[in-house]
Amino acid sequence: MRPTPRGPRRAAGRDIHSRETELAGNLYQEMHAVFVGHTHFQSVIQALDSAFELRVEDGDPGTLPCIPVVGPSGVGKTTVFKRFKRSHPIEKDGRRQIDRSGLVSVSDRVRLLCVTMPVTVSPTKLAREMLHELGDPLYESGKAEGLDDRVDNLMRRCAVEGVLIDEGQRVLDRAGVLTAEKMIDWIKDRHARNNAVFALFGLARMRKLFEQDVQYDNRWDAELRMEPYAWGGDDAVDLSSRDNFIGLLAGLRSGSPAPWAAELTIVDEEGAVLDEDVAKRFFYASRGLMGGVKNLLKMAARILIEDRKNQTEGGTPGVIDMKLLERAFDREVRKEKANERLINPFGVEWDGRLPPPIPEENEATALAKYKRRSGQARARRGASRSDRRREIDAALTKG
Repeated sequence: MRPTPRGPRRAAGRDIHSRETELAGNLYQEMHAVFVGHTHFQSVIQALDSAFELRVEDGDPGTLPCIPVVGPSGVGKTTVFKRFKRSHPIEKDGRRQIDRSGLVSVSDRVRLLCVTMPVTVSPTKLAREMLHELGDPLYESGKAEGLDDRVDNLMRRCAVEGVLIDEGQRVLDRAGVLTAEKMIDWIKDRHARNNAVFALFGLARMRKLFEQDVQYDNRWDAELRMEPYAWGGDDAVDLSSRDNFIGLLAGLRSGSPAPWAAELTIVDEEGAVLDEDVAKRFFYASRGLMGGVKNLLKMAARILIEDRKNQTEGGTPGVIDMKLLERAFDREVRKEKANERLINPFGVEWDGRLPPPIPEENEATALAKYKRRSGQARARRGASRSDRRREIDAALTKG
């Protein structure tokens, strides 16, 4: 058993939740909108803000940092991406310029250019996506050869200070092998020619990108890693990650559009931890991922909506309790439960165990699968050729 702490531990992050919007009448959307500015989120936002402060209006191109943000699915990378974009809105007609002839031109001011790496990775597709975000009405027109200059010119006209690219791992296959070298060179050129901070968001295998290209690696800072929260052992000295996770739960409960039952009370009014068992159940269900907790609660909201439809008029609104969370887990995590033999932490099976590690296909496993598939394909091709030769030999010897 972990020794009792000398003083009451406090759950971090309890007072920083906020409701993004009021969406009366739609419980699911309201639950989706609940936001808690948890520790991992805040650290990445602060790093991006610090990088932005390094920029000066007439700075040398290519001298500003490039920042890789990596982590597993569900850890909150896309949330950081979206909220950082929201904090730097486009200023309509916010930039006025006068050329040498005295002609005045007005364009939008786009401090932050946010795009997603196309599924089919190519410089042309990414360039057109950037032109679209910059407000070019003809982003789908023009030859591919001229898109580089169009992007650079419009970035300068709109005074772009930063470029955020989501789903950056798409430039590599699942074995961590770079499959889009032209794309990487194209991004390097954009950074070299424009006075802007670049940030690339993606899964952990994106690290391989920097190992395979020294020039690319030299441009980029050490990665910002967004990891799942850790529970820690009962004899652990540092329980800050556990407390931060508990604070995340407290913030979600406080901002929830549906009431939580008393049995799910985790902290008291002062923020002192009361019941770690409830928090550990959520930790098992989510594996320490913010996205896992939110998905569980959104499924609970869906079930509440369905239950309310089956109630008579004037029925008592449902609450989030242990039984509801048990149903929500079975529906939300049904595939993982079957494949990884997970127990339902909100049901009778719960025995206080920690969850298994998040399954993430590593490079060695993926490469082995690739080699095995390639070997099988070669064997099939060899067998086909052998069969064909036998058929030809048999035909030639007839008669």
